[in-house]
Amino acid sequence: MQQLVNDKTKLETSNEELQQQIQTLQEDVNQHSDLNLIVSNQQMNIADLTDEVNKLRETINNVDTILPSSQSTDLYEKIQEIINDRQNLSQEIQNDKQQIEQFENEIQKL
Repeated sequence: MQQLVNDKTKLETSNEELQQQIQTLQEDVNQHSDLNLIVSNQQMNIADLTDEVNKLRETINNVDTILPSSQSTDLYEKIQEIINDRQNLSQEIQNDKQQIEQFENEIQKL
């Protein structure tokens, strides 16, 4: 009889240990599933970001072809050169207008 009680106790202990192992395995499986979901989401994010980078590269290339040729390879520098050229041109036009006014004044004096 005592042997049966001992066997029952051993079985109950073994059963509890197995239940704990099963629970631990289930937690590991759940964690693994969560990690797989995270990895999958990250892969989709990387794919989306890669698409966006490719679109931006295409846009930069399109803008680059529109801009006049320049020694600079930096897009910002090219745009700054255009702005500077426009300012210089505006100043030249202003100077030409002043010169024309001076000529007109001289002509009127004659």
